[in-house]
Amino acid sequence: MVPSRSNWAVQLHNASVLPNPTRTAHFSGAPHADVSGLTLATNSALYIQGNFNAPGGGGTSTNPEANFGNLGGEVPASLVADAITVLSTSWDNQWSMRQLSASQRRATNTVVSAAFVTGNVPTPNTGTTNFYSGGVENFPRFLEDWASRTLTYRGSMVMLFRSEVQARRWGFGQVYSAPQP
Repeated sequence: MVPSRSNWAVQLHNASVLPNPTRTAHFSGAPHADVSGLTLATNSALYIQGNFNAPGGGGTSTNPEANFGNLGGEVPASLVADAITVLSTSWDNQWSMRQLSASQRRATNTVVSAAFVTGNVPTPNTGTTNFYSGGVENFPRFLEDWASRTLTYRGSMVMLFRSEVQARRWGFGQVYSAPQP
């Protein structure tokens, strides 16, 4: 087993279209098309940059009904990691090298279609701290100012463990602003 390392991460980019090999299975003698999927797992941090599993960038409309017409070409996908951070399509990796405020890292509308299985940093059980680990606004994580921007997310979010690699407190406001509901 390879231990988790705090200075390592996996970054996905250019993943708006995922490979989708199909195979034909035979049930009761009749051919049946079966769609394969993709699972990516790491015991380190995972960063998703830009649209993921969203062919054509569909689904960025603020009207939820319009998004469902753009699902063609998506494949079943799951992402498993110590912590998952979503970076918009406008993210620039050079931003991580500079001391920029969240307002200087402006997000753009982004679409992610995958199940997330990840960890979280729990809220302390004591009344002596004002730290709140957060609900869905801190899960997944963000690094940009998403004010008036939309993250269209299609999938399930599952927290199974405490994060070991990205175990520092994660806070809304100084680090990021949440996407529009």
